[in-house]
Amino acid sequence: MPHHESHSSHPNYGSYQQKIYLDGLKGNRPILTTDPHKWEGAAKAVLPASSYGYIAGAAGAGETMDANRVAFRKWSIIPRMLQDNTIRDLSVELFGTKYPSPVLVAPVGVNKIFHHEGECAVARAAAKCSVPYIMSTASSTPPEEIADASGRGACWFQLYWPPNEDNEITLSMLLRAKSAGFTTLVVTLDLWALSWRPKDLDNAYVPFYLGIGDAIGLTDPVFQKKWKDGLGKGKSVEDDFQNACMGWEKTVFSGNSHTWEDIQFLKENWGGPIVLKGIQSVEDAELAVKAGVDGIVVSNHGGRQYDGAVGSLGALPGIVDAVGDKLTILFDSGIRTGADIMKALALGAKAVLVGRPIFYGLAVSGEAGAEHVLRCILADLDMNMGLVGLKNLKQLSRKILTSEKAHRNPDDNMEATKSTRQISSVSTAELYNRWAKVYDTDGNILQTTDDISLPPLLTQFFSLLPPNGAKITELGCGTGRNTAKLLLPPYSTPLSTIHALDLSPSMLEIARQRCSAISAAAALGTPVPSTTFEVFDALSGNEPPNDACGVNGVLSTLVLEHLPLDVFFGSAKKLLAKEGGYLLLTNMHEEMGRRGQAGFVDVESGEKVRGVSFVYSIEEVVKEGRKWGFEVVGEVRERAVTEADLEVLGKRGAKWVGCKVWFGGVFRLSGGKAE
Repeated sequence: MPHHESHSSHPNYGSYQQKIYLDGLKGNRPILTTDPHKWEGAAKAVLPASSYGYIAGAAGAGETMDANRVAFRKWSIIPRMLQDNTIRDLSVELFGTKYPSPVLVAPVGVNKIFHHEGECAVARAAAKCSVPYIMSTASSTPPEEIADASGRGACWFQLYWPPNEDNEITLSMLLRAKSAGFTTLVVTLDLWALSWRPKDLDNAYVPFYLGIGDAIGLTDPVFQKKWKDGLGKGKSVEDDFQNACMGWEKTVFSGNSHTWEDIQFLKENWGGPIVLKGIQSVEDAELAVKAGVDGIVVSNHGGRQYDGAVGSLGALPGIVDAVGDKLTILFDSGIRTGADIMKALALGAKAVLVGRPIFYGLAVSGEAGAEHVLRCILADLDMNMGLVGLKNLKQLSRKILTSEKAHRNPDDNMEATKSTRQISSVSTAELYNRWAKVYDTDGNILQTTDDISLPPLLTQFFSLLPPNGAKITELGCGTGRNTAKLLLPPYSTPLSTIHALDLSPSMLEIARQRCSAISAAAALGTPVPSTTFEVFDALSGNEPPNDACGVNGVLSTLVLEHLPLDVFFGSAKKLLAKEGGYLLLTNMHEEMGRRGQAGFVDVESGEKVRGVSFVYSIEEVVKEGRKWGFEVVGEVRERAVTEADLEVLGKRGAKWVGCKVWFGGVFRLSGGKAE
């Protein structure tokens, strides 16, 4: 379908289609295929193995890179017809500047291993398409030359961040970029050391050792002086070129990670928008807000830095829900088509960074090839927007998307309603009050995994308690699934009392009913522990009920994810006897937490209901526990979902195979933080 003629000030990106067809009347075909699936192959055909391996390669077995593309296939666009969208506006405002499209050129370094004109060719192509160009610290061209090549095109600067002892070098790079006209600073967080990249390793190839990708460093006066006065032993960069190249590589990829506190140095020395690239977790996104930066890029470096991780698009919705109203969220990793861009924007990103495809174009046809790929992507975006009934980016929201699972399982009530119609974020108390009636029957795989994994921990826990008259408080008893177990042998034998606490009255009522039936039946045979049920919200600031305190043991399963660590351990300490006492805790594993959070689909409203959740690593939990006087007894156990588990977990567990979803351990209170 030939594209419309534009009668507005908005760029008519779709007209590139008509240009190609008109050129065909003259016997001319595109300089490079328009098929995004064939761009990589075209580049492979013209590049040396080392150069191709560098741009196309991934970390480890390539699972993260594969996951990036798979993540897009899990979402489908719902088209609308008869909409007033003949003329479309793809413009977006980022950090106070309006751009004609939501596309940026991702920072990719060492461009001269793909084409002799390198970064300057891509900067010119980006400027012709009115697309912001992000220069990589690993560029094979100095920033001043790139800025000149770009002309009036928008340029951002990406920083590979030297360690704190080289702050003067960092400052010099920032000043050079700022002076050259780069407006926004993009700080890459996930590449402080080169990853395990088999393609580069098989070729025994790292371009930085050859001086390619070192341009900003080797031309930097501060680095030059530091090299000559230090490791260069009086030799200039030019006189000791090979060693200086390796020295620069060790400066920017030092193997030393920065910390959140270090962001302040950049804020004090840039004077413009700062964007953190490499965010994949809600926790890091929240820390970025706390650090006071202007934006983040939800990115996993295109799968080049770590393996076996979640696809970047899979991380996007949760991050948007958590911080989307507090800073600007950009996206990259896996963008190939206009539909990909639409999905990322519909899930909450404001703009996207495109990497490999543009540089495949550069490899094949230099500046013209890079421009062709950009125009193809922009035309695809423009036309796809129109053909599905949209005229501007504001119309891209989750309501235009449906999930793959909603189509594949139409008869499954849980999956059929699993769409993006509405995500309702509520308090944890409201979450569990609403969840209570289906909590034990909705096929929650984490709850099932907890049931499977808990018995060995309970055996360990009870072996540490007094053999007679022991008192236990359950912190977060929920529907009483564990409370009920404690009322029966062998666990009931040493117990005299059980205090079951929960913040949800609805959950407590189900627990009370469940346990009263068991107590009545068990009382006909052996004695059962005295059991009480009380409402207690650890976040309220109120003290726990007096009769629940001074116990021998605290049992808390799948509760920690809803509380700050200090609140959780502080509450557990108040509940235990001052001398000794044991805590058994289980929780969602951080690997699962990075991909999802506690919640359920309300079958009546169709809403996905979520509460407040935190993702903690085992190390963080153990460290905070020690502050409060809790020491691990034995070891903390972890559990990943296996194929064999699917017999119990069902089909909902299939997507979690290989992922660690649960951990648990027993802790002893021995002293620690003053109350």
